[in-house]
Amino acid sequence: MHASLTRSFSQKTVISSAIAILLLAACGRGSNSDDSASASSDPPQNQSDDGIVGGRKVTERDRAARSVVALVSRQNEGQALCTGTIYNESTILTAAHCVDHDPEELLIVFAKQLPGESAKAAPEISIERVRHADSFAQHPKWHKSETPGEGDLALIHFPGGLPADAAPVALADQKIELKTGTPVLLVGYGVTSGLEKKGAGTLRSTESKVNAILSPSQVLTDGRARGVCFGDSGGPAFIRNAKAFIQWGIASSVTRESCDEESIHTDVRPYRKWISKIAKTLAQKAAPGDGNIQLDDPDVN
Repeated sequence: MHASLTRSFSQKTVISSAIAILLLAACGRGSNSDDSASASSDPPQNQSDDGIVGGRKVTERDRAARSVVALVSRQNEGQALCTGTIYNESTILTAAHCVDHDPEELLIVFAKQLPGESAKAAPEISIERVRHADSFAQHPKWHKSETPGEGDLALIHFPGGLPADAAPVALADQKIELKTGTPVLLVGYGVTSGLEKKGAGTLRSTESKVNAILSPSQVLTDGRARGVCFGDSGGPAFIRNAKAFIQWGIASSVTRESCDEESIHTDVRPYRKWISKIAKTLAQKAAPGDGNIQLDDPDVN
């Protein structure tokens, strides 16, 4: 059984004087979840706090974190937290299951710390660091594939542009090689313990490695001591290439709800053409109320 990484809790918090949200409340399961319970040119400069699972808080000097955002959604089952990365000035890349069930509202938060249970003294986040999504598209394989977890990626469109300190991520292509044992960097806003399910809302990073290539689009990473957990869904897996970190993966699920075994990531390399095409389509068509766009193009993976 695989557990997707969307995490919930019931604490009410203020993003700004105009926005009150419940971070990480109950979240539904993805359509293709195998009957599961839905789970920089310089290296990151870390503090000593444990996080993600076995990880550390990122700081303002961490260039990889400039491309990572928090996604807070309001759905029929409650509200939920995911992680995403900036694809361009109006598009976020994340996991498909993060936008299942047509969220009524989806906020994109450009901050390393969210107010909430893990940050009682955190300052309020100004409205200038929050964007409202106006449309999104899930990869069609997420709903149609018979392979559990396949196609777990989505694009979210938003107006308003990027804050000055935010920047798009660099995505891996087929020239980037992944193999068993490859070191990777995982980043997300998730909980620090799969058992206690506490500590979500703080952006953290941790190092891991590739355990296996499951398929052309799914990669297994080690999570026995360090890894992703609930709330990290949609977050990036990076590989270091020369002096930069390149995103090759999207956090999809864990093999145990305790988050202490292994995790599965969607490999973005086979989906580069789809990502590029759909980002352009969303930019052309997005408007308030457009909602979920299913674009099934057999010529684009």
